Amino acid sequence: MTRNTILQWRYRAARTAVLLLAAASLTVGLAQPATANPLRQPLTGLELVSYTNDDDGVSWVKLASKTCPNNKTVVGAGWSTNPSTSELRLQFLKLYEHSVTAQVYEDYSGYDPDWSLTVYAMCADRPSGWSLESDTDTTDSDDYHSEDVDCPGDTKPLAAGVEHMVPHGQAVVTDIDLTLTGARVSAYEHEDGYGDDWWITVYAICADPPLGWELQSSDNQTSYPTTTEITGCTAGRTAISAGADLNGAHGEVVLKNLKTFASGGGEYGMATASEDATGTPDDWELITDVICVDE
Repeated sequence: MTRNTILQWRYRAARTAVLLLAAASLTVGLAQPATANPLRQPLTGLELVSYTNDDDGVSWVKLASKTCPNNKTVVGAGWSTNPSTSELRLQFLKLYEHSVTAQVYEDYSGYDPDWSLTVYAMCADRPSGWSLESDTDTTDSDDYHSEDVDCPGDTKPLAAGVEHMVPHGQAVVTDIDLTLTGARVSAYEHEDGYGDDWWITVYAICADPPLGWELQSSDNQTSYPTTTEITGCTAGRTAISAGADLNGAHGEVVLKNLKTFASGGGEYGMATASEDATGTPDDWELITDVICVDE
């Protein structure tokens, strides 16, 4: 074998070894798994608390507020009146980091019987990514106002709230609606009108989606003087907040409550709505949402 042949053989062998090493490195690189997304964490420390204001000293308006115990964070909210009547009108369901506050007015024509207001707060250990988002629409004299807000980044809504500045039951909240990305609220002036400028604000509590997070919805497509719509969670999950959407109501149908409850081993979101004292000639439907999580 000549010297040149030996040199050529050594060169080819070295070149082959380099190519094989490079291929092996490439194969190892491709075989490495992509960085996994962090696993969803369960929502811990869930606790539903409430407060009822039944003081009849001031009958035309009532305010109720509840703070979460042990510095827990709000992850759900609701309200109800007793009796449940369309003559009691929600002005706000405001969300804070550690508390929920609701205020309800009698209809501007008044409501004679005694009544009470209950506010609900679903509390939990603070989930990652927790934030309180809000937005306010343009102030004007339009008879209908609506506003929505999105959760930041990849976070998901846990609860929705609403506020408008029209007093004495002269505005009717029709939507406190949970969506896949945030929340939406709407209200109409009372059918007799309001006359002044007004606005509406939407609130959304957002967080990294907890383990088992889901949004369920159901609707009642038949008009009744009063209707209740209940939406259930997937079996084994806990309801933390409810939302409601009135379609076709135009301010003549009033949301009367919005809350979660447990019954028969299941978890549910519930909303009730009634036509006002003069009724409505229009068809309408009530859609209820519920946010559910694994506990």
